[in-house]
Amino acid sequence: DAIADARALSRRGAPGGRVGRALTRAQGERLLEALRLDLGWAKVPIIRNRQRALGFVESPLDRFGPEPP
Repeated sequence: DAIADARALSRRGAPGGRVGRALTRAQGERLLEALRLDLGWAKVPIIRNRQRALGFVESPLDRFGPEPP
């Protein structure tokens, strides 16, 4: 198994004076969601607010924040 993190970035203009087509945030999200579905990739929940019990080392004693929606 592998995890891929895809992100979309919109730029108003391209180098050399050429103006590219800019995407809004919502259009970028829809584009990435369509790409994920076409590739057959599943969504992976992101673990947030990790509080490590042993400082900088991962351990089974680590605590996590609230469940994502």
